[in-house]
Amino acid sequence: MEGQLLGGRYRLVRQLGEGGMGEVWEARDETLDRQVAVKVISLLAGREGRGDEARARFLREARITGRLQHPYIVSVHDLGESDTQRGTVPFLVMELVRGEGLDVKLREGSVDLAEAARWGAQICDALGDAHAHGIMHR
Repeated sequence: MEGQLLGGRYRLVRQLGEGGMGEVWEARDETLDRQVAVKVISLLAGREGRGDEARARFLREARITGRLQHPYIVSVHDLGESDTQRGTVPFLVMELVRGEGLDVKLREGSVDLAEAARWGAQICDALGDAHAHGIMHR
């Protein structure tokens, strides 16, 4: 999908990750001239004939997530659907957060207890806000 233009404005640059629900790509918003993260529903989510169910869940979760505003939760910018080589796929556009993943930090060595506690508190704060809005993180 590299190079694909979604929604007439989001050019996929490189894949950042993949999970059970979708792939996350770094993309260029060609309208606002900025880098963003784009989550595209994956082929894995639609396996065994459950594509419509996976698509509906993806769109529902994207709309709910778009209502959240919290310093430890990425902001949602846009939601759309676009024709690709895979057919019509829904996508979610979010702020692109630069930095290292937790996996990288842990490979670098042990983490200071105070730093681990601070990260834990931030995660709990974000999850608490999501839960208050009826969102259960899987």
